Amino acid sequence: MSDREISADPFASIWKFFASVRLTIVLLLTLAATSIIGTLIPQNESPEAYFRTFGPFLFRLFDVLGLFDMYHSWWFQSLMLLLAANVLICSIERLSSTWRIIFVKHPSFNVERFRRLKPKEEFSDSRNAGALRDSYPAVIARSFRYWRVEEIDNSGFAVYGEKGRWTRLGVYIVHLSVILMLVGGVIGSIFGFEGFVNIAEGDSAQQIRLRNSGEMRTLDFAIRCDDFDVSFYETGAPKEFRSRLTILEQGKPVLSKDIIVNDPLHYNGISIFQSSYGQLAPQDQGLTPAGEVTLSFTSK
Repeated sequence: MSDREISADPFASIWKFFASVRLTIVLLLTLAATSIIGTLIPQNESPEAYFRTFGPFLFRLFDVLGLFDMYHSWWFQSLMLLLAANVLICSIERLSSTWRIIFVKHPSFNVERFRRLKPKEEFSDSRNAGALRDSYPAVIARSFRYWRVEEIDNSGFAVYGEKGRWTRLGVYIVHLSVILMLVGGVIGSIFGFEGFVNIAEGDSAQQIRLRNSGEMRTLDFAIRCDDFDVSFYETGAPKEFRSRLTILEQGKPVLSKDIIVNDPLHYNGISIFQSSYGQLAPQDQGLTPAGEVTLSFTSK
């Protein structure tokens, strides 16, 4: 049986597939493209709104593909896990060579490699080779942690210096941070939840409405809005809106914080963001909309 007829080790084939940089590029481009789709198609809207916007055929197609809640879909989570596995295996694949460079006792140097470098400087010295050999190592030793002198074909010598071996591990720290972000995103997507609630000044709420299902979820604590302020630019556009929130445990305040956009309040693993503001409708406050309002004045 020839070597071509012998099937390769399945584990080696899988390892080679995940160690490919091409796979990294494909996954990154795919995630970028799907993120654009998730931006163009509003996420977690009501089915009625999607049906009116896209019609019956596209509504069914997008619903099957999970495009209405894309970031919680199984295929988007799979893409992030594939990218995390790809980055991890690529790092392991190249770690052995990097390890040998960092922890080698006597690194090898190739003088021709340094001669071919473009960023270099050449100059002549009138002193003889013996005087240079005695003076240059002391200069190199002050700037480099490792150095040595090598003879070059009995025609001269070279002084090598090296420092910063540990900087080669920086790329693995970056890779580890990417893996943690991807895995954390998947865990949050599977086990986390996202909801919303309108809270007027002075009111508190303990129930939120989940975005993906519309169901009500009761929190282990209550959220009270003590104050709300909004500032505007001269053009009338909103400049900043700020909410002063208090966390209540069994009716007692345990934490207070002013939050603005992208500066949430974190409590018990839950992040409370400020998403929008506006006038509260009567039904938002548990009141029945009325066609008219009666005002009563008392003169003193």
